[in-house]
Amino acid sequence: MNKILLLFAVFIAIGCKDRKSVSHDLLPVDFGITINDHIIAEDHFKVIVNAVVLKDDKFQLYYKDHDSNQFTSDKMIEVVIKGKNKAQNITYNLPPETIPTHFRLDFGVNFSQMPIKFHSILIRYRNREYIFDKEQFAQLFKGNQYTRFNVKSSEIQNKVKNNSYDPHFV
Repeated sequence: MNKILLLFAVFIAIGCKDRKSVSHDLLPVDFGITINDHIIAEDHFKVIVNAVVLKDDKFQLYYKDHDSNQFTSDKMIEVVIKGKNKAQNITYNLPPETIPTHFRLDFGVNFSQMPIKFHSILIRYRNREYIFDKEQFAQLFKGNQYTRFNVKSSEIQNKVKNNSYDPHFV
């Protein structure tokens, strides 16, 4: 988690190169912080997960900030997802003036969800962006007992265990 906190500090403090264009279908895989002059700068953090989710579901993003030491439902954003055969952006808008220090990504409540094809996570604050590709995601986020991420296939596989289901990555 210290790696994520360090990335946010760097993310806020600096910017590297200009991006020529941004695809709205698939997030580009790029390393480092970029300045995106093609978007309207907003004064809140935005987290965008790009993935193929085949069945309808609900995903959650939990976050901690300097005032919290655990993940709680009052610092959670839920997004209803319509299943599609193509990649979609799943967008979480954090409240204004919130500076997150940690994330927990919950990949669904649908017990019958098919494997999720993960592409990337983009974290945006104002016009600065950082993109985590599948390798970076695997290094920084660890799945719990209900989920596994296969880097080679880019698939998130959720499973029921002992009649319980709470797949998430921290």
